[in-house]
Order: sequence, then structure tokens, then C-alpha cells
Amino acid sequence: MTQVELEELRQLVPKLMKLFHQIEANSDKFEKRLDSLEAGFGTRLDSLHEDLTTRFASAESGFDTSSDTFAEQVGPPEESVELPETTKEIPPHDPAEIYWGIFGVFVHFVVHRARVSIEHVLRFIATMRYQDE
Repeated sequence: MTQVELEELRQLVPKLMKLFHQIEANSDKFEKRLDSLEAGFGTRLDSLHEDLTTRFASAESGFDTSSDTFAEQVGPPEESVELPETTKEIPPHDPAEIYWGIFGVFVHFVVHRARVSIEHVLRFIATMRYQDE
């Protein structure tokens, strides 16, 4: 490396360090923003679930069980099947929660890789600087 290139690198290191610290600060803000979005999304899902439950209950009460057309509305009865008892109840998984979880892991990975990459660049510049001195 020439002396001019070394001097340019020496001037670049503080700027890169400042940029690295800005990225770290913004990644924390981004993670907080993501957490608030997830919380807001969960609240909306809960209200949507309640709304659908009440609508289903009101639609269910709309069937006329006293008439002969009830069988036509509902359809033929299904045979009852006895299921074995399970020792552990598996809760239903909401696809939206799964997608948000995958998105969160992806964002965490990208932010982590950005931090690691910048650290490697700064270490490389620092080692080059000290080797030439």
C-alpha cells in the first residue's frame, strides 16, 4: 500500500466507527419498532377473533331447528368417531403468528450479519493500519 492509501484508510476508520455505532443504535430502535408492531398485530388478531366468534354465534342461531328444512340446511348427520384421549392438548397455530415469527428471525439475522460484517471490515482496517506502522 502506498502512503496516500494508508492516510485515506486512517481518515476512513473514524467515519466507519461512527457509522457502525449508528447502525447499532438504529438496530435497537428497529427491534423495538418490530416488537410494537407485533403487539399491535396481536391485538388486532384478538379483536378479529372475537368479532368472528360473535358473527358465527349469530349465524348459528339463524337456523330454524323446528322445521323439516333443518336437515336440508345442515346436511346428513355424520357418524360419530371416538378419538383417543391425548395427554397434551396442542394449541392451534395462527398462520399470521408463524409468518411474523419467520419475518422477525429474518430481520434479526440481517441486522446481526450487518453488525458482523462491519466488525470484520473495521478489524481488517485496524490490522492493516498497525501492520504498516
